[in-house]
Amino acid sequence: MQVEIKKIPHSQIEISIQLDRELLDFYQKAIFQLGKDLQAPGFRKGTLPQEMILRMIDKKKIADLECELAIRESYLQVIIDKNLEPISQPQIKILKFIPEKILIFKVKTQILPEISLPDYRQIASQAKKREVLVEEKEVEETLNFLQRSRAKLWPKKEPAQFGDLVEIDYHSPQVKEDQLFQDRFILGQGGFLPGFEKNLEGMRENQEKEFSLSSGKKILNFKVKMKQVSRVELPTLDDHFAQSLGRFENLKNLKQSIREGILAEKEFQESQRLRQEIVEKISSQTRFEIPTVLIEAEQERMVGELKENLQRRENLSLEDFLKRIGQSENQLRDSFFGQAKERVKRYLILREIGKAEKIKVLEEEVREEINQILKHFPSLEQAQRDLDLEQLKSYTKEAIRNEKILKKLESFAYATHSHGN
Repeated sequence: MQVEIKKIPHSQIEISIQLDRELLDFYQKAIFQLGKDLQAPGFRKGTLPQEMILRMIDKKKIADLECELAIRESYLQVIIDKNLEPISQPQIKILKFIPEKILIFKVKTQILPEISLPDYRQIASQAKKREVLVEEKEVEETLNFLQRSRAKLWPKKEPAQFGDLVEIDYHSPQVKEDQLFQDRFILGQGGFLPGFEKNLEGMRENQEKEFSLSSGKKILNFKVKMKQVSRVELPTLDDHFAQSLGRFENLKNLKQSIREGILAEKEFQESQRLRQEIVEKISSQTRFEIPTVLIEAEQERMVGELKENLQRRENLSLEDFLKRIGQSENQLRDSFFGQAKERVKRYLILREIGKAEKIKVLEEEVREEINQILKHFPSLEQAQRDLDLEQLKSYTKEAIRNEKILKKLESFAYATHSHGN
């Protein structure tokens, strides 16, 4: 087999392949494949001698299959031998074919681009990890939230006061086309426009009220109905309160648990910020041509993600969403171009770093992660109905690899930063 590979623009290659003696093997394979289902008196299915098969099958049919098998198998062999990574359907052009003697053809396909990485370890080492602290007021705010969540409520007919729990309906011609909103909050802690909650003070159950507030240069006219007023009786923050929440011996233990929870969340957020900073800096120093086919696939994936989120969160179809924003699906897809391009670029950079760092994902790791996901389903049968398990396996493997790569990059920053402490 003679092979010549030529690079052409837009991350494409042209592979020229010539087969000579090898064609005899494909000729034999074609005869065997076509004879598998043939029957004749005195012979079991698939056991006919070659000369009988040749008499029963048209020569053109054998030649066509010989050519098809030769192209498919030799192209695949080149891909494996040369460690190529095609990302598009191959375009095949047959230049010469004489059955059993010679086949010359060309294949044009897109491949993953060659990426020349900058010194990513050096870039990562320059990223600074910010110190994470938990302030006492943050612990107190969480404690107060838990206290409010365990409060006893007593409906009252008296006027609403700051500190009462109120339930209201309200609307304004100047806000979302006079849409009716409902809300339930502690009066004075609702986070509304300045002056809004002050106007609710003194209102009784079922009372309605109209008032106006200024917001910048706009005047907003509100109509509010007080649906319910409740006096809030907060539990005392003591050891008994802590014990009522479960596994805490006393209030001190509860506060310590809250502090640890806040710290873990802040450390996670800082880790995410640091990773993003590192990847952005590496990306800004990496130049390569991004294949259009990958950007288009990512745009398609983003449309799919949006469709799924709209359905799950708002029970809204993509068609209705597009009507609301006045766009076609193509316009929406086009609007994702820049973001999709950046996503693909970062994916390819991380992939290249993973190869450079020899990052591996074990089957056992994938299996463990999938088992955790399957636990959320009532039965394996239900999971098999709702999930494409092969796709889930591929996605999980990729997610684990990405996490390992990002952790590696983060470790370079940690290593340098820790020397300064």
